[in-house]
This record gives sequence, C-alpha cells and structure tokens, in this order.
Amino acid sequence: MSVEDRIDAVVVSFSAIFMVIGFIGYIGCAVETADTIILRGDGQSYACRVSGISPAPHNCKPVKEKQS
Repeated sequence: MSVEDRIDAVVVSFSAIFMVIGFIGYIGCAVETADTIILRGDGQSYACRVSGISPAPHNCKPVKEKQS
C-alpha cells in the first residue's frame, strides 16, 4: 500500500467519522429544540413533547390546570 493510498484511506475514514458526528449532533439539536404542547381529553390535560424528528406527541405527563 503506497503513501497516497494510506492518505486516501485516512481522509475517507475521517470524513465518515465527521459525517456520523454531524448526524448525531443534528439529532441532539432536534431533540433539544423540542416543544411542549398541551393535549386535553376525557377531562384530563397532558403536557407532551414534539420535535422535528418525531412530530407525534411523546413523553406525555398529566398536568393539573388552574381553576378560573
């Protein structure tokens, strides 16, 4: 294996690593920028998270509303 072949292999390896790190960073950023929505049903309210990756509500927890 010549020096040029080794350099090419290292460059391709580093490129792949940076792509994977970038994808993981994108996933982390999308999860961190998730929004909270309130869903109401059957007399109960739930605070749920939605994100760019998963627009479906998830991680829902019951909440108590103030009586006005």
